[in-house]
Amino acid sequence: MLQIIFMNQAGQEQKRAQLPIDAINGMQIINFHGDKKEMLVDVPHNNQAKVESRILGGRQMFFLPREFFQQSTFRNLSHAGFNVKLLDTSERMDFFNQVYEYVIQHPQLDRLVVSRTGDTAINSSRNDFLLFKSAAGTLAFDWFSGKRALLIEFLIVVLTENNQRQLNPNDHRSEDEMLKQVLVEKFAGRYEVE
Repeated sequence: MLQIIFMNQAGQEQKRAQLPIDAINGMQIINFHGDKKEMLVDVPHNNQAKVESRILGGRQMFFLPREFFQQSTFRNLSHAGFNVKLLDTSERMDFFNQVYEYVIQHPQLDRLVVSRTGDTAINSSRNDFLLFKSAAGTLAFDWFSGKRALLIEFLIVVLTENNQRQLNPNDHRSEDEMLKQVLVEKFAGRYEVE
């Protein structure tokens, strides 16, 4: 078994430890052997001479209805580097509107996940597309993720189209039909479904 051996100034063995293991958010931990529980923790982004990438509030946000909040959910998302924004509605268009307003007011946000159903997956597209989940084999708009600019564009188009649909007495599309039409016509080649 490979180990790290720490020597004192006289060249004698003082402590033994395991090799570094990877932990959350890029940290590495070295656990010491012995009676006491001791460890060294390396947080790489704190070891920089000049810290530039840390932003108060973070760059990743997960939007979730308050009704689905659980402490374990918060802990898991936090360990994955996401902040959680709880919203007080789960009605689709109100939820989208609250997400839009929050994202507009927080320009530092970069990676976003929107979940209306409590699904806490944090997948993202490998091609910087919007990523949607399908439910029972059909496209659902209850969970999606993406980069800030594309997600804002999607929300603007959806909210605008929904307002026009509601004001036009000749528009008989359902909310789902309108969402699918927006996605297919205005975001073709810029979204993926998993």
